[in-house]
Amino acid sequence: GSDCSSVQELMFRLHCIPVDHALRGGGQSVGREPPVACGSKEGGENSSADLECDWRSIGILPPHLIRCLRVLLAEDASAVNLSAAPGSLGMLPLDVQCASAIEDLLSELLASYAPLDHKAQPLWWPSYGQAIDKFRGSQHELVLANLSAASSLRQHLEVRLADA
Repeated sequence: GSDCSSVQELMFRLHCIPVDHALRGGGQSVGREPPVACGSKEGGENSSADLECDWRSIGILPPHLIRCLRVLLAEDASAVNLSAAPGSLGMLPLDVQCASAIEDLLSELLASYAPLDHKAQPLWWPSYGQAIDKFRGSQHELVLANLSAASSLRQHLEVRLADA
C-alpha cells in the first residue's frame, strides 16, 4: 500500500539511491566471471566469507540498480543492508531475486532492439535507416552485455544459495 511506497521513498532518499538507471558498457568486463566466489576459500586462509563477498561480482551491472531493487523487492526495506555486497550473509535470497528481476527486465528490453524487418520501410528510411540500425545495434550489444552479467550473477548466487 501507500505505507510501503512511503518507506521505499524514504529509503531511496536516505541512502541516495537513484530510481533511474543507465546501463554500463561492456568493455573488458563482458562475459567475465565473478572474481572469487563469495564464501569460498580461494581468497586465502585468513580472509573471512564476508570479505570475499564484494561488489565486483556484479560485473558491469550498475550497483545502484541492485540497491534499488533490494528496496523494491524486500519484504521490509528498512531491514535491508543496502551496502552489503551481493551474496553477503542475510542478503543471498533477496539478491537472487534481484538478479532474476534484472534478467527479466533486460530480456524484455533486448527484444525491443531485435533487428528490424527492412521489407516495409517508412519514407524516411533511406535518409536515416543506416544511423537507426547502428544505434539499435549498439543498444542491443549494451543490453546483451548487461543481461549476460545479470545471468552470471544470478547463477553464481543460486549456487551459493543451494550450498547454504
